[in-house]
Amino acid sequence: MKNIINFFIGAKLYQYIIWGTLIIVTIFAIYTPEQIFLKRLANHAVQLMFGCLALGILFMALNDSKSMWVSLACCGVLCLHLRTREPFYPIQYGTFFKVAHVNIENSTNYEETIKAIIENNPDIISFQNLDPNWDYALKEYLSEKYPFEKTFISLDIYNPGIYSKYPFIEIDTFHYKNAPNIHGSIEIDNQEVHFVSSITTPPIDMNAYKEISQHLKVITNFINNINGPVIAVGDYNVVTYSSEMNKLRANANLKESRTTQTVIGESPIDHILYSEELECTDFISINESGNNKVGIMGTYQFNRKYDGKKEKSDPDKNQ
Repeated sequence: MKNIINFFIGAKLYQYIIWGTLIIVTIFAIYTPEQIFLKRLANHAVQLMFGCLALGILFMALNDSKSMWVSLACCGVLCLHLRTREPFYPIQYGTFFKVAHVNIENSTNYEETIKAIIENNPDIISFQNLDPNWDYALKEYLSEKYPFEKTFISLDIYNPGIYSKYPFIEIDTFHYKNAPNIHGSIEIDNQEVHFVSSITTPPIDMNAYKEISQHLKVITNFINNINGPVIAVGDYNVVTYSSEMNKLRANANLKESRTTQTVIGESPIDHILYSEELECTDFISINESGNNKVGIMGTYQFNRKYDGKKEKSDPDKNQ
């Protein structure tokens, strides 16, 4: 404790200002108050982490060792905060299957998007924001390879759909207000695998963030009533390390497929989560030519170490 006090004694005014700013920004990036500006700041925690690293290198070059250590300490704390799963994928063995999620709003044209989907060869595809034209195009080009499909086209903005190489054991929807969530199951290697596909409201203000939290709570409740392997996929409109996603993973006992975060630009808000009966062996972006991202895809296998039932969590916990 004495060493910590001595560290901060005798610093110059500009150092106190820099240290205070770095520490406050780091705290708000992890424990984010319910303010829209701070929520958006926290969405860039990856960039803040690399910014702290860059400042640490700069202060080292300027021979300001105290500011260097404060910057690197903030970088390390943010690094721990951003770690949502193990950094390496397990070795692939036995039967595996691929699950893709595509938001049609990201598409530049029909042919490029459909070509990217076919080239990546997923077994199950979740679509969001379809319209009648896209519904027709997907059935025209994908029906031979994906004979089992269900779309929900209406005058609403969400319009989800599921395409599968495997026949559905069941397929239906449940709603949060006017937002449909597709749920169903298929059989892979004599085991039933459940899926839930969802999209939440865009986070334009704090009321929207509250709506997202409530929607994810409904998804949590639904998943906790499923007994068996589950894949939860969709545009949740919050980043991987947000408090909303942390609660969803903890309360529904799900794991994150993505191992890395975006360094440049907005952090991703599309997700594929999986239950402990499964393992994720790979995770990639689905890109059109020109590197335009239209979706994501994960590869999954059954977890040989799992020999019990999924533990149900209390969705009201930590709310």
